[in-house]
Amino acid sequence: MNELLTSVPMFGLTVSLLVYWFFLTLQKRVNTPLLNPTFFASVAIIIFLMVFHVDLETYDQTASVLNLLIGPATVSLAIPLYRQIRLLKENWLAVLMAVLAGSLTSMGGVLLLCKLLQVPQELYWSMLPKSTTTAIGMAMAQELGGLEAVAAAAISFTGVTGAMLARTLAKVFRITDPVAQGLALGTASHVIGTSAGATELGEIQGAMGSLAIVTAGIITVIAAPLLAPLL
Repeated sequence: MNELLTSVPMFGLTVSLLVYWFFLTLQKRVNTPLLNPTFFASVAIIIFLMVFHVDLETYDQTASVLNLLIGPATVSLAIPLYRQIRLLKENWLAVLMAVLAGSLTSMGGVLLLCKLLQVPQELYWSMLPKSTTTAIGMAMAQELGGLEAVAAAAISFTGVTGAMLARTLAKVFRITDPVAQGLALGTASHVIGTSAGATELGEIQGAMGSLAIVTAGIITVIAAPLLAPLL
């Protein structure tokens, strides 16, 4: 089966796009953030690979072009930020303090949880940058001595969870300010939370989420090496 699928050009890319399109269409019809297409598409692809006994290397080779699109997709989030540049200038101090508090809380939470569960240092280092983008988080985990695969899984789970629960948490905690909503999502759940959660709430939320992604990434790069030896 692996040889047959490998011979099909862009097999992995085709499967990924079709499955994601299906769940995206389904989400729009059901109109609920809980039916997150990123999460359910990932689960469906995993099941597909297991059922048809396709190894991960085969899938990865034929879907590698998706990795090249992560950078441009992240950069495109700067467009709503540019449109809301006036709002950024007016709230720059609040933005900085909010993202700083959120980033330190995220990493501090990982440290506390890993201490309580007595997990190996390797896993701690892998999960420490979970609230940054995949590119920054995986590189940071590798630099600290963690596992890239675990880091990628933690980052994806964090992003998907944020996107799925964004509206619900905003209602529960009565967070109505669009700047606060965007900063919270961008800081806690990076690109996935911003693209699938913040931008759906509004353009201001998307712009603030984009700004939070960059700021949180910088803070994590500086703070993670300082927190890494504490476990």
